[in-house]
Amino acid sequence: MLISCILRGFGLGLLFIPSHQLWILLLSGLLTAVSESFNSGTMSAWVIDKVKSIDEKYDIENIFSKNSLFLTSTSMVVGFVGGRILGVKNLSYPLLAGIILFIITIVYISLFFKDNSHQQQDNQPINLFSGFVSSFKEGYAFLRTDKLYFSLCISFLPLILLIVAPSNQWQLYFGNEYGGVKITAYIWVGMGLFGIIGSRIPQLLARVIKNKLSSLQLLLLLNMCAIILCVVITNVYLSVLLFLMHVSFTTADAIIRTGLLHNTIPAKSTNRNTLISFFYTIESCMTAVVIIVIGVLTTVINLGTIWIMFALIATVISLPSLRKLNKKIETEAF
Repeated sequence: MLISCILRGFGLGLLFIPSHQLWILLLSGLLTAVSESFNSGTMSAWVIDKVKSIDEKYDIENIFSKNSLFLTSTSMVVGFVGGRILGVKNLSYPLLAGIILFIITIVYISLFFKDNSHQQQDNQPINLFSGFVSSFKEGYAFLRTDKLYFSLCISFLPLILLIVAPSNQWQLYFGNEYGGVKITAYIWVGMGLFGIIGSRIPQLLARVIKNKLSSLQLLLLLNMCAIILCVVITNVYLSVLLFLMHVSFTTADAIIRTGLLHNTIPAKSTNRNTLISFFYTIESCMTAVVIIVIGVLTTVINLGTIWIMFALIATVISLPSLRKLNKKIETEAF
């Protein structure tokens, strides 16, 4: 978590360099993607290990749903302040505020968050590079022996194609078309509200659809339709509403996928953090590549066309993969 905060803060700091060179933006985005790989699996794996040690049958999706509810609520407030108040005065102020928050987080973790699970038996901290290599090897070894987990990881990756463009370009898309910073601040609040709605969708779907993969297929189709209609429809209010619906579907999709990954790992496994971090590492690497590709395409293709193109590609790749996994998931009683 410390490494994640340091890399993310440094990535934001690069944006203060007075230069219009593309490599600075690419490096900043790459650091953000790498930092996410260090953070995404760490805390969730630790929490699930604690919960499984108490009750192996506890509903994991309930944990991620509540976590999403808290994060989206906080993000909604912080995003509104950054876009509607700080951003109006100076566009660099939200970046500076983000760096300050990361510094505060680093200090807090260093002082109050102690976890001895990442130390060797002789109480000497493990080397960062060797620890990363060991984590990668253990994750790869598990993937070779556990076909279900491997299949899940592969089938979940194409979703990146669907969500990366809208999540990274929505400010530019709606800012250029509908009024810049002021409207994007309100859209950010809407994203928080619809994210909260999305955190409740998995529970609602579970009442009518027992198979998790079927729920993911439905959400994927709804997500694709929302993005396409968001671009095609010219009415500003309907376009924004459809984009916010996309946020809800993406939130629900992420909760179900994360729950499936954790449920696939044996409850008493000592490598949960390694395995989840391995998936997020691969996911972050793919995200970095997709961001670069989208950045290049943006110079020759308009944003809306890119959104539609990647949504269609993601759906065409993901649907067959998810359907093939249905029997495996049912066999494992998810």
